[in-house]
Amino acid sequence: MEEEAENQKNSQTYYKKRPLWQWILIYLGVGGVIYGLIYYFKQNKTY
Repeated sequence: MEEEAENQKNSQTYYKKRPLWQWILIYLGVGGVIYGLIYYFKQNKTY
């Protein structure tokens, strides 16, 4: 009985291996890098 419940719990949370705050940090980090690259190339563009 307990084993079945444990398996169900694992299959429900399988798609999110990380907590929500870690995903938020990942998105902020990736977004910041992309924003920084765009900003960098815009600044270095010769008009």
